[in-house]
Amino acid sequence: MKMFKKVVSLALSAALAFTGAFAFSATEVYAADSYTAVLGFADGDWYPQEWGDNVKTTVKGAGTYTLSYTAESVAEGLTVFVIDIKGGASLADTAPLTAVSMKADGKDVAVDFSKVLTGDIEENGNYRIEFYNEFGNTKSAPAVSNTLSFTSLEITFTLGEQAAAADTASAASKQTQTISVSGNKKTFKATDLAKAAKTFSVQAIAKTAPSFTAKSDKTGNVSIDTSGKVTVKKGTAAGTYKIATKVVAKASSVYKKATKKVTVKVVVK
Repeated sequence: MKMFKKVVSLALSAALAFTGAFAFSATEVYAADSYTAVLGFADGDWYPQEWGDNVKTTVKGAGTYTLSYTAESVAEGLTVFVIDIKGGASLADTAPLTAVSMKADGKDVAVDFSKVLTGDIEENGNYRIEFYNEFGNTKSAPAVSNTLSFTSLEITFTLGEQAAAADTASAASKQTQTISVSGNKKTFKATDLAKAAKTFSVQAIAKTAPSFTAKSDKTGNVSIDTSGKVTVKKGTAAGTYKIATKVVAKASSVYKKATKKVTVKVVVK
């Protein structure tokens, strides 16, 4: 039965791809300043998938909202991962996205806020929050890893008034956020580095988009960029290399700015 569903899903998806895929209908009548946010999702082989039939919430301008999705089977990888606020294109000006976080099977998912695309992307009157789309710009610059795997998913997003609005949260009322970092230690073989340079990524998770301070170690053989990508140069000799850097999660209308010192350690044997 699951295989039949997959075949039907693939056929439907192929048809959509030739007719302006993933543009949710915006022909409904909306109450003033009240919209419906729906999840648009398909995993790496198009099943499981969800197009707003079961996962939705009402959006009334600025505020924090949550969508919860339980897949019919384990979702492995991504083809499409978006939220569409139907008929809410004007939110780009009145209450744009200011923060987003998510959990997969209860564990935090790394989200690169700087790569989340928002706005009336498909020019259909909807306000889209796009994390990954095989057919869009986020294919080459995903906000979430397209290897994401889960059964249950929870997405919390905040739409905040522009800074000029009277009810913008003051700094004193903002929530404190923390930054967690992993993957900042790595070991390589000198024989492998003799053939080619090596890279790896340090993961930082926060309520708003985290960014690293780009730096190099004192030898210039090991460097980290603002996204957390670490590069170890070809020919780097055996030894221990360290970079003292920091991660900054910018302030939003909801959260305070946060910083965390990080030491990246690379051992070459």
